Amino acid sequence: MALPSNIHEVPFARLLAPLMCGIAAQTEWGVLPQRVWVLGLLPLAGLLLFAVRWTPQHGWGRTVYGLAVMLAMCCAGLTLVAASDLGDGLRPAQPIDVLVRIDDTPLRRVRSYRAEAMVEGQVNEAGQLLPMHERLLLYFGANDSAAAQLHHGDVLAMRIVPQPFARPSNPHQFDFAAYMRQRGIRLSAYVDSAQWRTVASRANPLKRLAFAMRDALLGVFDRAGLAHDELAVVSALTVGYKNLLDDELRRTYSAAGAMHILAVSGLHVGVIYGMLLLLLRLLPRCDRRIKLAISLALLWLFALITGLSPSVLRATAMFSLVELGRSLGYRTSSYNTLAAVAFGLLVVNPNNLYGMGFQLSFLAVLSIMVFYPHIRNLLYFKSKPLTWLWELLAVSVAAQIGTLPITLMNFGQFSNYFLLTNMLAMPMASVIIYLAVLLLAVAPVGPLFALVAKLLGMAVAMLNSGLRWIEALPHSLSTGLHCTVGQALLLLLAIVAMAQFLERKRLRLLNVALLSLCVFGGLYHLNRAVPDELVLFDLPRSSALCLSTNGRAFYFDTDTAQADIVERSSFYLSGYAEHRAQPRTSISLGCAHTPMPDGDELVVRRGYGLAVLQAGGLSVAMPYNDSCRRLAAPQPIEVDVLLVNRHANEAVLDLVRPRVAVFDASVWNNRLPRLAVRLLTRGVEVYDLQAYGAYRMPLPPPAESSPEP
Repeated sequence: MALPSNIHEVPFARLLAPLMCGIAAQTEWGVLPQRVWVLGLLPLAGLLLFAVRWTPQHGWGRTVYGLAVMLAMCCAGLTLVAASDLGDGLRPAQPIDVLVRIDDTPLRRVRSYRAEAMVEGQVNEAGQLLPMHERLLLYFGANDSAAAQLHHGDVLAMRIVPQPFARPSNPHQFDFAAYMRQRGIRLSAYVDSAQWRTVASRANPLKRLAFAMRDALLGVFDRAGLAHDELAVVSALTVGYKNLLDDELRRTYSAAGAMHILAVSGLHVGVIYGMLLLLLRLLPRCDRRIKLAISLALLWLFALITGLSPSVLRATAMFSLVELGRSLGYRTSSYNTLAAVAFGLLVVNPNNLYGMGFQLSFLAVLSIMVFYPHIRNLLYFKSKPLTWLWELLAVSVAAQIGTLPITLMNFGQFSNYFLLTNMLAMPMASVIIYLAVLLLAVAPVGPLFALVAKLLGMAVAMLNSGLRWIEALPHSLSTGLHCTVGQALLLLLAIVAMAQFLERKRLRLLNVALLSLCVFGGLYHLNRAVPDELVLFDLPRSSALCLSTNGRAFYFDTDTAQADIVERSSFYLSGYAEHRAQPRTSISLGCAHTPMPDGDELVVRRGYGLAVLQAGGLSVAMPYNDSCRRLAAPQPIEVDVLLVNRHANEAVLDLVRPRVAVFDASVWNNRLPRLAVRLLTRGVEVYDLQAYGAYRMPLPPPAESSPEP
């Protein structure tokens, strides 16, 4: 599809760009610090736009009007983000009585049930119920059987203590607070089973219908005998329900480069829409507009069932706009339609701009529209199967080009066999969707239902087995490829310049693309240099330590299990390990039979519950069990860093003389002040992991050996 010859062919792009700039400016820098500005900024921009509308529509007048439109859209972006904070009414860390409405069925977690809810009212000191409108994340106890029976629309009266989400305390840790902020949630609360009760039910009729249909469809899949991985994949592919996917299955799909097929998007919406059109052809003579209305209504109902994710909204809105334009006889531009859908989603929720689903979905579609025709035209086959296969590969490569900057910046990994994956996953996903719809259609017919269920299970098992085989291939996944925001923008500039070159055939555009790639490569190579350092990570009720030296990373903790430390605490440690991209060794000091490395890069000495680690001229003392109470030595042990955990006591403090003492979360609050004061009086620097996050210290450079005489 040819690029627009000028910006006037995509008017919504002229509105979208300044809107995105305004949203980003307010989110990153808080351009509007005072909320009172929000009330007058947008009307002021509208008044300016109205005033310049009367300027001449040629020459300087047209330029002034264009600038006024861009300013108005930028102000709209600023206002949307600033106004989204006006609903913050709950005060953190204050016990309050509230009335909340559950948004969806609570999700079963390992230690709790989790549910998103809307606070509809708060009881004040006078006992009055004050209206309120704020989203909240609720946690119920794992043994709270009543919480498992909650559904969308249930209204609960409860006493809670709202808490803000903790910011990442470790380097490159997933920012759960930012993720929830994108969903419009800034607080969470744990609800004791004795502190809540159901008082009413006020479900949104449309949502209630969608959830009921989703649960009914999941019930049909369960009745068909699908279980475990098969049921999880079918649920994700058809209705967008991903709660059944376990970590191992997600890792398989991610490593093979097939995670995108589990997110309901254009592929799924296109298949469903095609089947709807096929079914509507079976109706007797009916007006074309009525068929269109029925098909679009059912398509939006499907989007509602799948949860209205950005990718589903993008695909459904694009299908709707294109079909409406075609039925009315309008000539539509796919680029303008894509920009219009993005504009609408950002107006509804400006936080979508920072959502991975929004970014990947729109960039993938835009990249396919730009690059697919050029890649497809590189080869020509007379055979239809070969042509179909080549077009499938061309779509995969085109989508990969546009999403590469976002993928590297956020995930730092690349699936090396993504072409092989898409050759398997995309056709199989279509087959699974068709079989799933056929299964629902023949559900009342017992023998046919059993046959289709068997075929569906075989198809899903074949897909999963194929992806596991691809994951197991040598070098299937390249990790540690993280790039910065600036580097991602350079890569994006190179892609845009290359797209323009393919259309305009101007040599300067190719020069821009090549120059951007060269600068990107140079900066990326510089940032790949990994310095040797010591890191003490903040973990709940414990800690872990990493010593990076000579291109290797050694992870230590006090657990008695021999499992990989990074895997065991992946939420806190995996981000750092992936960014470092070093060969790593996990050492559990609490396990007596763990082999200890002892060489030039790292020396470990342990005994009587205390381990002393030496690497790169830095020494660290780490108590690992309660035997350190009986520690004795002829003279104090001089170290650079002492980890003060639950095993450390006064005897350890008397024996070990550190320059820095780092307290982890396992030290009881009533012990911490006493131990800290004792260290401070000796001139020892004290660092609290819970208060300040992970502790990092660069390893000193190795001492240069003197030349032989």
